[in-house]
Amino acid sequence: MNLNKAAKRYAKALLTFAVERDELETVHADVVAMQGAITGSKELAIMMNSAVIQEVKKVAIYKTIFGGKISATTLNFMILLAKNSRSSIIPHILNAFISQYKEYNKIVTVRITTASKMDEELKTDLVAFLKKDYPESSIDVNEVVDKDLIGGFIFRTDTHQIDASVVTRLKTLKRDLINTTYTSKL
Repeated sequence: MNLNKAAKRYAKALLTFAVERDELETVHADVVAMQGAITGSKELAIMMNSAVIQEVKKVAIYKTIFGGKISATTLNFMILLAKNSRSSIIPHILNAFISQYKEYNKIVTVRITTASKMDEELKTDLVAFLKKDYPESSIDVNEVVDKDLIGGFIFRTDTHQIDASVVTRLKTLKRDLINTTYTSKL
């Protein structure tokens, strides 16, 4: 079984179990916290991928790091993964869980990259525009400021991307000018 399939299956199992126990929001918060811990600790990420560290030690490490900070459901899931030698795919499982959580709750994530910070009116207009395409979904807008764009924006959802940035238009213009042969009409 490939890595992505396994991660999706484990994430689906966790999501289903959390829904059955009415702990979905708690487990989601735990998953977000664990993603932050893994991202913030290179040592933790290395330990998870290590084939040298025994599963028993990984279980003890998970209990030490996450015990009392995440729910028993999520901690027991982590322990189960460690005991089954699946610690190396935990980051992938967490990412898959977040995606499935958003799908389950009908959350559409939009990432908009601009050259300068958007004002609130523009964000409100963007959400209203997106609501037309996703009427039953809630819209989660992630704004990124990238001064290298010069102007315009890059708009991304899970299924679409629109690049209307000045820097991309300049690159396209440059490529077109380089690839165009000049013929004199004299």
